[in-house]
Amino acid sequence: MKTIIYILVLFTAASLSAQSADEILKKVEQTYLSIDRMCADYEQTFVWTLADETNTFDGRICTAGGVKFRIENQDQIIVTNGTTLWTLNKRNQQVLIDTADKSDKEPPFLRSFVEKYRRDYNAAYAGEEMLNGEKHDKLILTAKTEDQFETEIRLWVRRDDHLVTKIMQIDINENSNQYLMENINTAVDLPESYFVLEIPEGYQVVDLRQ
Repeated sequence: MKTIIYILVLFTAASLSAQSADEILKKVEQTYLSIDRMCADYEQTFVWTLADETNTFDGRICTAGGVKFRIENQDQIIVTNGTTLWTLNKRNQQVLIDTADKSDKEPPFLRSFVEKYRRDYNAAYAGEEMLNGEKHDKLILTAKTEDQFETEIRLWVRRDDHLVTKIMQIDINENSNQYLMENINTAVDLPESYFVLEIPEGYQVVDLRQ
C-alpha cells in the first residue's frame, strides 16, 4: 500500500510540474508576442566538450516586430530588416549579403523561439532559482524526437515579467551554448535604419542572393 501511495504521489507531482512548465512557457510566449521592440546586453559562453575549450563573448542584441534584429559583438555584426540579412566579419573585413529566409539560425530573443520550443520539446519545471537577486522559474526542455540538433534547452524565466534572462542549449555532441541577458529594455526607440547595415568603406562585399 505504501508503494502504491508513493507512486501516486510521484505521478501527481510530475503532472503538476509539467502543467506548471507549460503554463509558464505559455506566459513567456504571450509576453514576447506583446513586445514590439527590445534590446539587451548578453554574455554568450560556448563550451566545446571534445576539445575541453570554453569561449565567452559579450554583445548586444535588439529586435523589432518579431522578424528584425541586430546583433553586435567584438567579431561581427548580424543585421536583418526581415528581408535582407547582412553578416559583417570584422576580422577579415567582409560583408555577406543574403535573403533573410535562408538563415536557419534564430537569435534567442525572437518571438518564434518560444513557439518552436513548445512545438518540438517537452517542458518540465525544475524549481525556483535566484539570478541577480530576482526570482526565476527554471524550465528544462527535452527534444521530442532525435531530429533536433539541440537535445536539451534550459530556460530561466524571470517571475515578475516572464522574460527569459538565461538560456542554455545542449546539442547532440554534448556541447553547451549559454546566453545570459542583462539590461533588458522593452521600451527602446529604434529607427528602421538601425536594421539596415551601413557597410564600412574598404570592406569586401559578397552577395549571395544571386
